[in-house]
Amino acid sequence: MAINKGPGNGEQIVSIMQGYNTKTNVTTDNHNSIILGSGNVIGDRLNALIVGNGLSLETDGIATTNLTVTSTLNGRAVSDILPTYTKYIALITQTSTNAPTVIELENTIGPIIWTRASTGVYYGTLTDMFPDPDKVYVMINQVVLNSIAVAGYSSNDIVSIETTNLHSPTAAHQDAHLTNNTIEIRVYE
Repeated sequence: MAINKGPGNGEQIVSIMQGYNTKTNVTTDNHNSIILGSGNVIGDRLNALIVGNGLSLETDGIATTNLTVTSTLNGRAVSDILPTYTKYIALITQTSTNAPTVIELENTIGPIIWTRASTGVYYGTLTDMFPDPDKVYVMINQVVLNSIAVAGYSSNDIVSIETTNLHSPTAAHQDAHLTNNTIEIRVYE
């Protein structure tokens, strides 16, 4: 391997991949660093791996804009650390006799279509997205006073929401009782 002088009179070992670029990376005295990219700033005497452009690192470690870990991280299985579910988080509103409307905050499940089935009963439909009821989590918060909003699994294709009016002696189903309620749906692997 060739040894090149880097900025600040530091030495940098150039890998076979030519990771060090004396014109675009700022580093000194980093014998144990690999730098792939340009415009990076690396502190002195670090054990570092830089993959990307315009990154900085002041302590030993890895700096990158995209990291894919396929098996373990610090000795733990990735599946134990990262979520093993897809999710849908939205603010849901329903008025008059209209279908609910949503503002999606996060969606890794797919396009859920919301419909009004009857007074106070609404369906979120996505074909065969909810095949195992034991692996579906649905939660909705309460917003409207004197009302109850309940959400849950209905079938392989449907999650449902029901809203009721507590002023009614029988807590009858009631429309217009969803006002930016937060709904979260998780489908576990």
